[in-house]
Amino acid sequence: MLIAVAMSHRTLTPRTIFLFTIIAGATGCTALLGSFDVGGDTAPGTEAGPDVRVDSPVADAPVQPDASDGGDGGGDAGCKVTPGGVLLDDAVTVAPGYNHTCAIRQDGALYCWGDNSFGQLGIPQVTALSSNKPVKVEFPATLGNATIKQVALSEATTFAIDSQLRLWAWGNNESGMLAIGSKDSNPHDVPAIVRNGTAPLLTRAIAPEWFGACALSTTSDVLCWGTNGSGQLGTVQAVGVDSFTPVKAFSSVGAAGPSAILSPGIGSAYACYAPGPAVDNMRCWGNKSQGVLLADLGVAPPNNGVNYDALKPLVVAGAKAPLAQVVFGTNYGAALDGAGRAFTWGTNNGQGVHGPGAAPAAGSAVNVPGSWTSISAGYVFMCAISPTKRLHCRGSNTQGQLGRDTSVVGDNAKMDPVVVGIPPNDKPLERVASVGAGFFHACAIVEGTCGPKGPGQVKCWGEGAKGQLGDDRATASPIPVDVKAP
Repeated sequence: MLIAVAMSHRTLTPRTIFLFTIIAGATGCTALLGSFDVGGDTAPGTEAGPDVRVDSPVADAPVQPDASDGGDGGGDAGCKVTPGGVLLDDAVTVAPGYNHTCAIRQDGALYCWGDNSFGQLGIPQVTALSSNKPVKVEFPATLGNATIKQVALSEATTFAIDSQLRLWAWGNNESGMLAIGSKDSNPHDVPAIVRNGTAPLLTRAIAPEWFGACALSTTSDVLCWGTNGSGQLGTVQAVGVDSFTPVKAFSSVGAAGPSAILSPGIGSAYACYAPGPAVDNMRCWGNKSQGVLLADLGVAPPNNGVNYDALKPLVVAGAKAPLAQVVFGTNYGAALDGAGRAFTWGTNNGQGVHGPGAAPAAGSAVNVPGSWTSISAGYVFMCAISPTKRLHCRGSNTQGQLGRDTSVVGDNAKMDPVVVGIPPNDKPLERVASVGAGFFHACAIVEGTCGPKGPGQVKCWGEGAKGQLGDDRATASPIPVDVKAP
């Protein structure tokens, strides 16, 4: 039921998950949590109480913000968008999922739109089973004065990290994704704090995948939960043994530095973690087929199915460590290094996600031509932002998720720009600050009056039957449409 599922592992259905979480980099990855002061928030790990001012205990939060969380739009406290407009033009993060989408606004409030069949919008189902435009997530009183800093989506589950580093979850729990100790098929429309034992799980980054999720804690532990049919919970939990509460994925991992990466995955059942320093390697684990772990592990892989040398194939392909982003779609992965070079690996080349050539051999990666500042992985398509702030996408375009017409055979394999307008008056989408690719739709934040460091306007395109494009129409669009204000 998770966001990223391997096609070889399970056949997708209309309710299949996509990852959702978009963690973007400086221009569009998952929100970066660093050392900060929070006025009026409760102390980390405590429940709501009187207004206090505290310092976060995290000095080295990971830079990687992930594709399914949304992305950090670069919100600037020095510039605010005047509220009351007709469009959602004050967003700092946007995260598409399968049939729903969420965005964090400049005031730190979280809004979602689209399908609410499992309560994933964070509003009571008696209020609405879906919404064609943004609605405010109704957090319980325990949120206190905290604001939302990160958001990540799977198929029908939503995760958020608040300014006190508490992790919240709500929506679908069919695979135990809510970490409440059990799984069920009931809707969960009230956000609840994820706990590690009895205490809130203090979290630096959250990475949902198809059947569960992993989190990087403030103590540099990688903890995972959900089903474990492919070893996606790591090595501590035996393959096939599920856990519906957080468990350590590994007995030990390196201390998370400012460049640490925990990869999200849309429709995937695998993950990667790198502590950050260039001298450290990257480990990848989960479904070992299709070369998605950056190794040709075969049917009896070493190390319980974990590739502890996952960085090597990327370096061979030309990447420079440390990496800036690692993201997963279904049966493929993508990475971005600090020099602006992007790489892909895995399969699904029939949809053009690796470009016009053959898919790379298992255990190897190929370069994505061009220079890029941020990437995001969708179900079987990917998007990247260029240094000129134009957005380019390639791969499957069955629902218009590339943001352009690709009726000519082979055009979907080209890393061409997302466009606005109808031919012959179409033109590239400009001033893109961040991007998030979902299952069959994508969204971007476009610079507004506050410029590249401030909040911006949200535009979405692709599948829209459940209202996930947020333009109050509940219909698909092959070109970006404006998300309406609540």
